[in-house]
Amino acid sequence: MATITKRLLGRKTSNKRLLVLVIRNSKNWRIDYSFGIRLDSHCWTKDLRIKKGVPASGELNKSIAALESAILSLVNRQMVAEPNLKSKEVKDKLENYLNRKRRVKEILVKEPKSLYDFFEQFIKESRSTKTAGTVKTYLRTLGALKSFKPKLRFEDINMDFYYAFIDHMQKVYGMRENTIGLHIKNLKAVLNEAKFRGLNSNLDYKQRKFKVVFQEADAIYLRLDEIKRIRELDLSAKPGMEKVRDLFLIGCFTGLRFSDFSQIKKANFQTIEENQFISLRTIKTSSRVVIPLNQTIIEILEKYEGNIPKPDSNQAMNRTLKHIGKLAGIEETVIIRENRKGISYKRSLHKYELISSHIARRSFATNAFSSDIHTIAIMRITGHTNEKAFMQYIKVSEQENALLLADHSFFK
Repeated sequence: MATITKRLLGRKTSNKRLLVLVIRNSKNWRIDYSFGIRLDSHCWTKDLRIKKGVPASGELNKSIAALESAILSLVNRQMVAEPNLKSKEVKDKLENYLNRKRRVKEILVKEPKSLYDFFEQFIKESRSTKTAGTVKTYLRTLGALKSFKPKLRFEDINMDFYYAFIDHMQKVYGMRENTIGLHIKNLKAVLNEAKFRGLNSNLDYKQRKFKVVFQEADAIYLRLDEIKRIRELDLSAKPGMEKVRDLFLIGCFTGLRFSDFSQIKKANFQTIEENQFISLRTIKTSSRVVIPLNQTIIEILEKYEGNIPKPDSNQAMNRTLKHIGKLAGIEETVIIRENRKGISYKRSLHKYELISSHIARRSFATNAFSSDIHTIAIMRITGHTNEKAFMQYIKVSEQENALLLADHSFFK
């Protein structure tokens, strides 16, 4: 009876490795059979399967396994029917049976020819592993790159490209620094993946100056007394506005993102040792959080009998929140800094003009921090993985920080 093992063949001048099936029978002859699949050595596992993440790896591994089974079956049948066949004769029958050229063409990995080809493939693959929001940012980055340079090769990515691309995004589209930084971050992710797959050998993007630009946002948060004013508004005559207000309050006291608190169901609420909690798996990070409920959220739950209302959209909710903030008298003047077309400037706005669904999450984190809740405990809810990123999220002014410290025993 025949047996099959696998091995890789390569050349000294190339990192590519060709998969070969070695077919042996009991009469000590062997046939080396290749499907034409040639990949970089790091794309193969120890048992000579194609690693996850390699384009079409699942389809290729299934095809290889199916062909191994078909070859083994064919060879064994031939050896029973014609035991004196030579190895060349068996190989000829194998070729005819499998129609080798057609099979190889079907399963051969097609490597992208350009950076944009690979970027499009990267986006396609990301649809099954990333959130819809993240995929949208990849699409926007690809669009920004194509508007800057319709044809782009891996070897074109250098510091001259970096500065010219940033200049293009600032002066032509008026993008802010953090939007530009997101595009650079996405591009570096694609280049890293292309490097891993052996498609990109240009490492200029790893230079220290090829960095993700970032400007700390002058984002606001709502103090507990401001949240109380929103909570105490009588909106019974405006049920649509009342539902938006109640959803916003849930965000203020749970720290959940819009994508999470807008999808809360009755089943997400539970009672543990006479305390009420919300338990769910977040959409963005797929991490499970368990959050205690305060009296405000419990009252909202009772109002809706546990069936939290759904907003029309994040954009519609944000528009309504600004009206609610104005009704609540949150009219403090705030100065925000912006960087557009390479020019930095300031502008004055009423605080209510900056209220959005995301401000609920920032308010939760800042108010919890100001209430002396341990940083790690807050991070377990917000999902921040390091304290540096979390502290950038906290919006306590220098004066507020000084007042917090004044109550500490160290300053008594």
